[in-house]
Amino acid sequence: MEKCLICKKDFKSIRALHCHLKAHSGTQAYYQQFFPRFDLYDGSIIEYKNLNQYLSSFFNSEENRQKYYTENLYNNKVKELILNEIKNNANYKGYSFLPSHNYLILSKLPNISYIKRLYNSCEEFCKKTKTLDQLFVKNLPKDFWSKTDFSDLEIMIDTREQTPFDFKNSIKNKLDFGDYTTSTHYAKVFVERKAIGDFVSSMGSGSNRFEKELNRCREFNSYIVMVVEGELSDIEYYVENFPKSNKPNLSFSLHNLRRFLIEYADIFQVVFCKDKESAKDMTQRILFFGEKIKNCDLQYFLDIHHVD
Repeated sequence: MEKCLICKKDFKSIRALHCHLKAHSGTQAYYQQFFPRFDLYDGSIIEYKNLNQYLSSFFNSEENRQKYYTENLYNNKVKELILNEIKNNANYKGYSFLPSHNYLILSKLPNISYIKRLYNSCEEFCKKTKTLDQLFVKNLPKDFWSKTDFSDLEIMIDTREQTPFDFKNSIKNKLDFGDYTTSTHYAKVFVERKAIGDFVSSMGSGSNRFEKELNRCREFNSYIVMVVEGELSDIEYYVENFPKSNKPNLSFSLHNLRRFLIEYADIFQVVFCKDKESAKDMTQRILFFGEKIKNCDLQYFLDIHHVD
């Protein structure tokens, strides 16, 4: 039973209460009045989008979070805040492991770089949560970035790829899922290549189709990495400059990607690359090292490699 704190009426559910609040001043004003929450950086009232978001948010924007963390990085309160933000999200979304670097970024949560800087390791952070397991437990193979000769690697390209990457050693064959794999009979790692527009549509209107691919991948006890020919900022720019008459819903696409990164975390991850050429390079490296990359957070290592 839920009670309206303005008129004292009782309601059977939160949803019923929220419908009733339209008769007053709305949900935003109601929660600001009775359950005020303020952005830790600039003191502004947390914007209400939904109840869980409102009650678990500490910032109104990623910019405010970044500024707050930068100014208070080694304050113990920040360590506790990072812990609480991720645990709150885990409770709400129902997962029991520390998600990937990309999931944390897409969810506007403290990413793996922050976690390692303040807790020294993801393992130590997971211990502190007392509820989350470590999913990505391995570092990249030592020569992952230094490996340059892939001429001995025969890459199998799906026959439906219309403009495939130009690899030195490749053959065409129909694949059950993904666009690229190695030509060996025991290949277990696949790459799904996406140009920016393809990414937005496949995570949006084509999300059901891609989920079927993920299910086939799991059925065959395999692993798939989506390699995107652009960074998140490129994707946002692409959508912003799309004709208004048929502008794609980027929020829906990213929502689906976040869901896939949780529900299929055992067999799927995504890597946003700088451009088409870097996506091709990443694809070769992933396929060459194969199953050695399965427990590596590829986006995190790519990001710190760029910094280095």
